[in-house]
Amino acid sequence: MGFVFALFYPFLIIIYALLAGALIASLIVFINNMRNGVANKWPTKNLVGAIIAGIIFVMALTTTMIVIYHTTGLFSVGSPASNPSSSAAAIALMAINL
Repeated sequence: MGFVFALFYPFLIIIYALLAGALIASLIVFINNMRNGVANKWPTKNLVGAIIAGIIFVMALTTTMIVIYHTTGLFSVGSPASNPSSSAAAIALMAINL
């Protein structure tokens, strides 16, 4: 398992870097369009740019959360639903009773 993770780890770093770049770039474009839109009484190009940058930002943020959720074990609870064996359910019930 460790060997497979060691081979996959550089790809995770690249994925995280690309997602962070998309987040930062879309946030910069969004803030710039908002600032220019307020200064110019909201011309169409600033409004459309802000909407598109906001949509890209939300999509990149959602994708980042999904990638983090599936690649790290931070959100695993260890409930019996994750291991369907009856012994896992019994151990979980015993842990609750203690």
